Amino acid sequence: MRITITGPRSVGKSTIGKFLGKKLKIKYFESDKLMHNKLKKYGGLDKTIKSRKIYLIFKNSIPLIKKVLSEKKFVFDLAGGAISTEKNKELTRKIIKLIKKESLIIGLLPSKNDLESIKFLFKREIKRKHFKETDKKELRKEVKKDFLKVKSKIKKHTNIIIYTKDKTPSQIINVIIKQLKKISWEPAS
Repeated sequence: MRITITGPRSVGKSTIGKFLGKKLKIKYFESDKLMHNKLKKYGGLDKTIKSRKIYLIFKNSIPLIKKVLSEKKFVFDLAGGAISTEKNKELTRKIIKLIKKESLIIGLLPSKNDLESIKFLFKREIKRKHFKETDKKELRKEVKKDFLKVKSKIKKHTNIIIYTKDKTPSQIINVIIKQLKKISWEPAS
C-alpha cells in the first residue's frame, strides 16, 4: 500500500499518518520533517520560509517526493501547500501528477462545512509555536485562505476524503481502513 495523506495545516496529517503507518506496519514519512532536514544548512524549513527563500523549497520538492515514492510501501504526510501553492503552479502540477500516479491520496478536511473547518483549524493554529507572534485577525485570514485553496485541490485530486472534526485519531484510522478495504488501488508504474 502506497498512501499520501494531505490536507490543510493543523488538520492532523502527521498524527494520522503516524498512526496509520503503525496500523498498516509500513514506513511513515513527513514531508515537512524531510524538507526541514534537507534545508538545515539554511536554518531549516521555518527559517527558509521566513527568510523568503522559498525557491529552495521548490528546488528540493520533486527530488524529495520522488525519493519517498520510490519506496514499495509507505504513508506519506504531504503538506497541503505542496498541492495548492500559487507561487509555483508548474511545480504544484508536477507534484499532483507524481502522487496521483504513485500513491493513493487521502485528503483530510475538518468538516463539510467551511466555517466549521476554518474555526477548527484556527483554534489549532493559534496554539502552534510559530504562530504565537502572529496577529489573530491576520492568522484567521491566513487560515481561511489556506483552507479554501487546499480544500479545492483535495476535492479535485484525492481518492478518499475523510472529515476529522469530532473524531479521535483511532476513529479516523478506522474510517480510513474501512475505505481502503472498499477500493483496490495499485500504482500506475
